[in-house]
Amino acid sequence: MNSWKHSKPTRNARTRLHRKRADREAGITHGAIGAAIPIEVQVNILFPHVDSVYVGEGLLYFDAIVDGVTVNCVLTEHALSAATGVDQIMSRREAFAFGQPAIMEIVARRATDSAVGPIVITRAEFRA
Repeated sequence: MNSWKHSKPTRNARTRLHRKRADREAGITHGAIGAAIPIEVQVNILFPHVDSVYVGEGLLYFDAIVDGVTVNCVLTEHALSAATGVDQIMSRREAFAFGQPAIMEIVARRATDSAVGPIVITRAEFRA
């Protein structure tokens, strides 16, 4: 019987294994020589003019252009108030214009996560 088949990995091998597992769980990718490579994705987003945002019953509908592709977006009224962070009375279109940077950040993140279907933005997106 070969004893090498049943021996435990060395301490260094176990440490490397634990580091790789922890890195994988944290989303860190490694190059060919084991160096961590941070990945940053640049997304080009164009938002519509405020007048072309459709205001429905508690929802706002708009199309964003993400890297040249039209993406349907739905924004709840609670998400709109979370995006603006303002406690004053204004129209929903004004609030959309005011909260556009925060909304754009959510659309950029969600567009890279999912390539199919509309992006539905809720208040929970702004808590993350």
